[in-house]
Amino acid sequence: QAATFSGIASIAFNPVAPIAYVVNSTGNTVSLIDADPASPSYNSVLSTTGTAPFNAPWGLAVTPNGLQLYVVNGGNDTVVVVDAITGSQSGAAIPVGAGARFVALNRAGSRAYVPGGTANTVTVIDTAAGTTSTIADASFNAPRSVVVSPDGSLVYVGNSGSTTVSVINTTDNSVFTIDTGSSGVNGLALSADGGRLYAATSAGVAVIDAFNQTVVTTIAVPPVTIEALALSPDGQALWMTSLSGLVGVASTATNELVLMDSGLNLPVGIAVAPNGSIYVTNFPGVVTVIEPLTSGAH
Repeated sequence: QAATFSGIASIAFNPVAPIAYVVNSTGNTVSLIDADPASPSYNSVLSTTGTAPFNAPWGLAVTPNGLQLYVVNGGNDTVVVVDAITGSQSGAAIPVGAGARFVALNRAGSRAYVPGGTANTVTVIDTAAGTTSTIADASFNAPRSVVVSPDGSLVYVGNSGSTTVSVINTTDNSVFTIDTGSSGVNGLALSADGGRLYAATSAGVAVIDAFNQTVVTTIAVPPVTIEALALSPDGQALWMTSLSGLVGVASTATNELVLMDSGLNLPVGIAVAPNGSIYVTNFPGVVTVIEPLTSGAH
């Protein structure tokens, strides 16, 4: 099937099947891409969902069992739950805080977390009951990106309006902050063991010791704003995008930029496939696939 994207935004992979999901924000659809390198239809669009449940969708997360998608509707500040293959909606749309763009699930799939960038809140969704609770904290300042620790005990929220990452203790929903020292915390990425948190800021990418809540160093990048981050499966390479048309990769061993390449058009999202291929969504309608030459960045 020919690939037709419309207002392309986020991208995510199914954890149990070789499928990539691409959100079409202006088309109000989600496209399914064959991400199996051994398939004859590798990197082709398998199907595109219907438009009914979506309203300017942006971010999405796939449940750990690979059966459902949680999709954030930026047009009406809701999250809809849809079947990961058919796109059929499950239950009613779930209201979340105003200005919502991204969502993250814990590894158990029992909770979803949605920052409200305008409301300065984080909505917590009980995925079994479909109910919500709201966390409001003074540290939230245009909260945008969100990742969850492997054990689900901590939720990291990037504040695009300040220099901090807010950290939610999920036991009691208390919040503390980590100051990156640089304004505009955008994308976040967390290592598989939960020990390293990477935060894109106006000055580069802050490398944070997540266990001690301290900034170790900052990966220097050209004078551009980094929007999105993604780690390779082996954790050796940190990939990043900038709306300036750049995609880059840094070594997590040296915390230095290895490569920054131009030529992309408004890259807004990035995700790494299980085989290490890098998928970049370019607004308004192109997915760039970078095949890995080796494992990690060297």
